[in-house]
Amino acid sequence: DGVTDVAEIAFGTDPTKADSDGDGLPDGLEIGADPKKPRDTDGDGKIDALDTDDDGDGILTKDELGPGGATSPADTDKNGKPDFLSADDDGDGIPTAKEIADAKAANAGDDVDKDGVKNWLDTDSDGDGVLDKDEPTDKNGDGVPDYLKSNKVDSDGDGLPDDVEKTLGTDPNKADTDGDGVPDGIEVGSNTAKPIDTDGDGKIDALDDDDDGDGVPTKQEIADAKAAGLGDDVDGDGKKNWQDSDSNGDGTPDGQQRVDADADGIQDYLDMAIDVGSLQGGGFSCNEAGNVAGDGAILATVLAGLLAARRRKLAKR
Repeated sequence: DGVTDVAEIAFGTDPTKADSDGDGLPDGLEIGADPKKPRDTDGDGKIDALDTDDDGDGILTKDELGPGGATSPADTDKNGKPDFLSADDDGDGIPTAKEIADAKAANAGDDVDKDGVKNWLDTDSDGDGVLDKDEPTDKNGDGVPDYLKSNKVDSDGDGLPDDVEKTLGTDPNKADTDGDGVPDGIEVGSNTAKPIDTDGDGKIDALDDDDDGDGVPTKQEIADAKAAGLGDDVDGDGKKNWQDSDSNGDGTPDGQQRVDADADGIQDYLDMAIDVGSLQGGGFSCNEAGNVAGDGAILATVLAGLLAARRRKLAKR
């Protein structure tokens, strides 16, 4: 790491590790050119080689390096000082630590304008066209600095400014442009620069009446789950039913299960366990005791076995 073992012992760094604090930077680089005065960027009494947040801005050094790593660290404001050593990463006049603290206190999130750029790396955090440095105060005294609240108009209150909606193609006067029961702001997602398109059909969810492209309209999936008293993620895989082409996780696309075979009030594509005993028709019947009657006895037995296997598979999840 460019530092002698004797010097490392004196500094308190580990002579057997090139990067004592594990932040992605070699000890020699963090100590600096003058070994007699090891660098302590934030002046907290802990030298950078032992400090996981060199500039003390609340963001770990390893997270500020960027894709270029130690050889080409990120320098957002292009001032020659890399972000991991800069107290104001975007150079907007508001220290990074303050931007983080202000957003946390206001419960505003770390990307107020949802443009995919963190507030402390964005010179116009709220995306209102006014630079953060020009609106650092809280004029109306609501506890939220002006640079974190947009002065843009959101006519329909869906969380998307009118100008953003016009860019996306959604209706700034309708909170739910496609009328599927999910507000545009939710369907677009947290990054307006990359709006969600669940089924990848080229039509963003906010304009798609069948978000997951499974053949069951989003509005219908919501209504069916509500009517059955079910939640919005029946198989618990982290995806909403309307964004999951196999809502119950049984391996069969929802569009192929738009029936209620066991007449329990739950559409099969949302049903986690079909009741074999209630299935009838096609020349056979199968009751709760497992007795099979009718011309299709063999077929019924096979069906019962398949459904039993399905239950076992679901039970293991």
